[in-house]
Parts: sequence; C-alpha cells; structure tokens
Amino acid sequence: MSDAPGNSPVLSRLKVLAPDAFESFVEEVKGENRVAVKKDNLKRVMGRLLNDEVLGAAVLWDLTALAPSPQSPRLEIRYSLVWPEWHYRLLVCVALPDRAPRVDSMAGIWPSADWLEREVWDLYGVSFEGHPDLRRILLPEGFSGHPLRGEAPGLPEEPGL
Repeated sequence: MSDAPGNSPVLSRLKVLAPDAFESFVEEVKGENRVAVKKDNLKRVMGRLLNDEVLGAAVLWDLTALAPSPQSPRLEIRYSLVWPEWHYRLLVCVALPDRAPRVDSMAGIWPSADWLEREVWDLYGVSFEGHPDLRRILLPEGFSGHPLRGEAPGLPEEPGL
C-alpha cells in the first residue's frame, strides 16, 4: 500500500479513520482516486464516509460489478462516492474471489444502494448480506442464472408455448 496520500484530503482522512482497512490507494487514475478495501472492512469504512466530521457527507453516486471474464470466479464491486462540497470523487473497490460472491449491503447506510444492489445481484449473482429485498429488478421472475457471469440459460419453458 502506498504511504503517500498526496494532496487528497479524502485519502489522507481515510488513512486516519481506518488505516488497517485498505489493500491499496491509487491517486488520480482518469480523474478520480481509487481505494481497494478489504471485504470484511467495507461496512465500517463506508459508515465512516457517510458523514465524517472533517469531510462532510459522501453521496453514493453509483455501484456496479466487474468480471474479468464469464469463466473467472473473481468479481470486483465498485462504489463511486462523491463529496459535492469538495467536488471530489472516490472509487471504492472490493474484490470478491469466489463463485458464490457475498458482501455486506450498503442499503442501511445509503438507501440509494437498494436498487443498485438488486441490479448487481440480478446480473452478476452477488449476494448482499442484510439487503432488505434482494430480488430481480431487470430480468423477469423465473429467469435462472445471472447473465453477466455467463450463467444465463434463460426462462423456463412454459407449457403450451
């Protein structure tokens, strides 16, 4: 992990708030800073970023997943946070190495995470622990698999079709 947070007030503050929670800090990659958080520390870090006394309130702008290939067991969840008063963006990344990926839900911290997590579950099959209503949001009920993981055999056959 890099020891020099540079000029970023957010990265500097994160190193104070939870110095043991991160795998890496990367500054200014295509206009935004990026941190890799250890999966077990995600909820603690995000809770502290919600409304820090120094930084103010972070807003969850987006949440998505990335898979290197449909055959790969590894996924990465990416949370895009913004601080409007700082005009600052931070990408928080969490690696999920197994075929049955699970991570804590952020819906209790940011209510806007509710539908974003449902979308990631629907398309990638990531289970969000503690989510209030994890069910299909894009694909029809009865659809089996998660298409962006290469597990999408499709809809079950209906009699008479």
